[in-house]
Amino acid sequence: MKKMFLLMMVVLIVGSGLRAQSKDTLYSNYKNLPIGFIVLPIKEDSFYIKGGISMEIEPQFPRGYEAFQNYINRNINKALANKYIELPKGQLTRNVTILVYFLIDRDGNVVDAYPDSLSSNSLPEKLVEEAIRVIKKSPKWFPAVLNGRKYLYKAKQEVTFTASKK
Repeated sequence: MKKMFLLMMVVLIVGSGLRAQSKDTLYSNYKNLPIGFIVLPIKEDSFYIKGGISMEIEPQFPRGYEAFQNYINRNINKALANKYIELPKGQLTRNVTILVYFLIDRDGNVVDAYPDSLSSNSLPEKLVEEAIRVIKKSPKWFPAVLNGRKYLYKAKQEVTFTASKK
């Protein structure tokens, strides 16, 4: 009985919050979507954001986040770091981190990836392209799920390149 009452309360609270949200926003450019929000397709070229709803199941890379890190480390072209990162005089190593946003669709595919605006403007273009390439080639994920339905999900990942003197 308590479970049924709690379930009804949750439905009422969530339902009333969704109806009260009168200034929902349509986005034709998904780059403006907040990280980790669910996205419901309305038209093929636009998305509807339901703000404030947490994922029942966030997208998962097979074998977990550590496996995703390993995938990136195995597949990134590390030689580009020494080619495109300048080491200041007297410095033996230097790290450059690129923040990449990407979308995981309902089937678990990475359907797009793009850099943070600071990454794309201030960091070596070849490193940014390499970070995006590796994330776009990512194996399938387990998609985000809410109330038994799969959703498009915006995620982010930092990719770090390390240059060092030989």
